[in-house]
Amino acid sequence: MRKLLLVLAIFIFYIVTNSLQQVDRILHHEVETELETDEEEKTPWVDDTLNAEDAWLSKPNVNQIKSKYKSEFERLTEDTLSYINDLKEDILAEVNNKDTNTLTLGMTILKYEKKATQLEEEIDTSYQKLFQEYQSELRRNGYSTTHVKQLKRQYSETKSDIKDDLYQEANAWIEEQKRF
Repeated sequence: MRKLLLVLAIFIFYIVTNSLQQVDRILHHEVETELETDEEEKTPWVDDTLNAEDAWLSKPNVNQIKSKYKSEFERLTEDTLSYINDLKEDILAEVNNKDTNTLTLGMTILKYEKKATQLEEEIDTSYQKLFQEYQSELRRNGYSTTHVKQLKRQYSETKSDIKDDLYQEANAWIEEQKRF
């Protein structure tokens, strides 16, 4: 009976110490997470610097930040449309220069579909980088990041519209080729 009680006591001690260690790890992780969150939310103009007042005065206006990234977004959109138009011209030039053999046409379409996918990935990366920089600057200066979400939504809608237009254009071209 003593052995059983001793084994039970050891077992309970083991469970309690492991539970306490896990609770300690969880609490430690929460504290680290809070510290990381506090560091991210910490504004640079409230630093423990001698020139805290100067830093406050140099804080950019939220409208200045929005304007900067809105113009960058528009420039990136113009570049994107230019890349897409260049790719369309390349496709049409290659397809129109070749015979309309179905196999050749299929190979050409696959080739440019791969290029289009690669271009889409590069464009997505560029936009994501822009969004991250924008969000970081807003957070760094203590502003809300809701405008970034609006810009992301605008990007998604524009991207979807462009893809729909391209698919319709491609399908119309294919239907036209079938008539010949």
